[in-house]
Amino acid sequence: IPVAVYLDGDRTLAGPAGARVAYTVQANGQVWPAGTSIAVLGQGAQPIRLQLSGNVPAGQNVMPGDYADAAVVRVVY
Repeated sequence: IPVAVYLDGDRTLAGPAGARVAYTVQANGQVWPAGTSIAVLGQGAQPIRLQLSGNVPAGQNVMPGDYADAAVVRVVY
């Protein structure tokens, strides 16, 4: 069964004093741009597995502290 998986959001981490840091997400080794879907093929009742990783590009003026973002994943089949 073909499935489209979306990772919603603007790919920005929120930090101390309103600081923001851009980041990228990779799914199964491929860059996953915000607002786009990746196609996966389901195998009946078997789970669909995606290996995700993130990267904060160099050259950003980042103040020290904790940064976080919430990800919303939509699955359309």
